[in-house]
Amino acid sequence: MTTIFDLEADRLSARCPNADLDESRPLTAADESRFRGWIQHYHRSQQGHSDDASRLQLGRELYDWLDGGEGWLARARATAVAPWTVEFRAPRDPDNAIRRLLQLPWELLADKRGYLAADLALRYSPVRRLGEPTSPEPPSPYRLSLAFM
Repeated sequence: MTTIFDLEADRLSARCPNADLDESRPLTAADESRFRGWIQHYHRSQQGHSDDASRLQLGRELYDWLDGGEGWLARARATAVAPWTVEFRAPRDPDNAIRRLLQLPWELLADKRGYLAADLALRYSPVRRLGEPTSPEPPSPYRLSLAFM
């Protein structure tokens, strides 16, 4: 199952058909300031300046912000079928605010029980996508086609 977060210059939209979720909310200057702080915190943690408890706290702050007052994550997760993919879609040429939002460590998303990625039954997987997904061109009958694994 996939939950999609569409990122636009001034809006964040959430879509999840299983949870009857198709809503949006504005992105504010305060949100952009939070993004900067979270990115700095994450970079410091990568350099060994914080412990696991600090990263867990960052994951919980990200969860609370993305869930928002609307309860987007809670609603989507209640109907989630493993694997649960959370896709962050942005325009092909995102502005700085969207770039920061994409840089956030969504892999650390955590609730009160811990990291979502550690929940083996949920199999949470964040995905970042620039532009709309498209189907690949069919292979040409005149050219060699290869598949790599």
